[in-house]
Amino acid sequence: MHFLASSFRSIALLFTTFLALVFATMVSAEQLTEKAPPPQTAQVVKDAPKSNPKDSKRLDPEKYKIYQNRFPDITLKELGDKMANGKVILIDANREDTYQKNHLPGAYSLPALIAEKKHLPDNKNTLVVVYCGGPQCSAWMKAADYAASQGFKNIRHLSAGIKGWTAQKLPVASGPA
Repeated sequence: MHFLASSFRSIALLFTTFLALVFATMVSAEQLTEKAPPPQTAQVVKDAPKSNPKDSKRLDPEKYKIYQNRFPDITLKELGDKMANGKVILIDANREDTYQKNHLPGAYSLPALIAEKKHLPDNKNTLVVVYCGGPQCSAWMKAADYAASQGFKNIRHLSAGIKGWTAQKLPVASGPA
């Protein structure tokens, strides 16, 4: 009888160990297959952006939401009012050749800012408005990242872009940065 009880305990211990191993393996496998959460911060721009719609990829909705929450839209009217008061920094994220054809008056060219290591004004609380070609363009995200990397806190996005600006027959500038 003692032999039987000892064998039963051994079998119960082996079975419990087996179940624990199976459970641990299932949990590990489940953790390995879980998707990583989307990034909460944007990466700082490294290269000059491209805004040609033929070159740009479709916007990832999750990434767009993160950027949209971090850098909210500004309307053409709001921007016009801010520009009239002179209380805004504009960053054009289009390619340099596009910038030279037409850009918002007073706008900095992002490729020129990066290439020439130009410095933006010192007041980091100044409103910074970033834009590119229009609603389908994602180059503005690089401009927003750049402004944030320079310490600016109040960054907004003109989703209408240069196309929306010119469609309203608002004034534009041309020439190099």
